[in-house]
Order: sequence, then C-alpha cells, then structure tokens
Amino acid sequence: MELKDKLRFSLLALGGALVSLLQRPFFLLVLTIGLYLVSERLLGVVPLKLFELTEAMAGAKEATLAAAGLVVAIVSVSAFKHAKRLDLELAASAEISSISSDLITVLSRYGIYCEKVLEIKSRFVTRYDPGLHPAARAELDRDLKQDWTILLTRVRDISADRDEIWSLIRRLIEVSQKHQPVLGSRFLTPIMLERAQFHLEAIANAATFPVPEQDHNLVEYMRVFILFGVSDVNRYMHAERKHKIKLLGYLGGASSIGSTTIAPRSAMNAVRMAWKLMRLRE
Repeated sequence: MELKDKLRFSLLALGGALVSLLQRPFFLLVLTIGLYLVSERLLGVVPLKLFELTEAMAGAKEATLAAAGLVVAIVSVSAFKHAKRLDLELAASAEISSISSDLITVLSRYGIYCEKVLEIKSRFVTRYDPGLHPAARAELDRDLKQDWTILLTRVRDISADRDEIWSLIRRLIEVSQKHQPVLGSRFLTPIMLERAQFHLEAIANAATFPVPEQDHNLVEYMRVFILFGVSDVNRYMHAERKHKIKLLGYLGGASSIGSTTIAPRSAMNAVRMAWKLMRLRE
C-alpha cells in the first residue's frame, strides 16, 4: 500500500472516531455548559441563573407544561425518524457487506488459480532441463499430471467468476441507486462506494488471463500459455495487489453505515488501526 493510501485510510479512521466522540452525551454536555458560561461574552446574552429559571417556570405553569409537551413531541418525532433512518442504513450496510463477502470469495479463487497455473508453468519448464535426471523427470511428470487435473476442476468456477465480478460492479451501482436517499445524507459513504467501484473495475478489466478448457492437454496448453498467457496472469496479479486492499478498505468503510449510529467508534481502536495501517509494508 502506498504512503498516500496509508495516510488516507488512517485519517478516515481517526476522523470517524473523532466525530463519534464529539457526538457522545458527555461531550455534548460539556459543550453546552461551556456555551452557557461564555454566552454573555460570546453572544451578548445574560443567561438565567438556576433559581431564576425555577421561579420563571413556577410563575407560568401553563406555559411550562406547554413547553414540556412540545419538547416531548419533538423528541418522539426525532426518535421515530432516527429509528427509521437506522433501519435504512442497516439495510444498505447489509447489502454492501454481502458484496464485500462475495468479492473476497471471487478474488481468493482468482489468486489461487493464478498462483497454481504459474507454479505448473515453472515446473513444466523445469521438466525440459537437459540436466534433469530421468527418474526426477518421471516423478515431475506424475506431479504435473496430478496438479493439472486438480487445476481443471477449478476452471469452471474461474469462468463463472468472470461474470460474477462484473455482476458485483452492477450490484454496487444498484446499491447506490436503491439507497440514494439515505446515502445522500452521508458525506463519506457515497465517496467510498465510488472509489470501491473504481478499484473493482480496475481488477475486472485485468482479469483477462486465459483459462484452459476441460479437454485441454497440459503440453499443448502450456506451449500457448507460455507465449501469450503468462504476461496476462502477471498483469492481473499486479492489478490485484495494487487495488485489492484499497477496494476492501473502501467497502469496509462504506459498510460501517448504521453500525456507527448504534455503537460509536472507539477513539483508542481508531488510533491503533491508524498505527497498524502506517506500519503496513508495501
């Protein structure tokens, strides 16, 4: 991960924790008391003392009851809106998390296939080393045949995953459109979804490496793969290394919508996460 990306994710983690911290009741109480103490100097308004407020409320009982009823009504409406918005946010979060889970499955299969086919290619080239002992060559042929058979069992999944990764892009777009009212009320979540889509499209465009058919012979396929396929696989693996962490990071950040309303982020955990991100190796 590049330094600028480490800084970006670290600042997002710390910024989210700071916002959550400032929204907690204790800090709101401290802010209210601070505003009360400096209101005369800052706003030119002399606040009522506690006994003055009590006397005013006792002298106007009907007005006090009406004000209390108004406060209760406002709180009730706010609580209903808060609960409804939370339901919408959690629904969006569930869909984003589902996309992230399916994506990890697809990319894991891609990664295993690419590593395996390159390993088979390397051993296939070794087989033709003139200095290789005949017994070692025979053993290598047996291992290659076994590995090739195993690889062919994964080909069907890899072929399906090519359609699946584009389907995930469509699902991201649908989430943005379906939950636009609630996402539009957030500042960072829509940006994170847009960045996640960008990195996912970069990986999808790189996933053009050749995949053998079930009836392909190892020798015939490898001759073509060495000439035309190795560079494609290496290009995909480079794109995955470059975009995967960023993609999962943005999806993880976007899926936190709703959860931060229920349980605000811990400032200490955010600092710890930022520290771990900064220590990540390239």
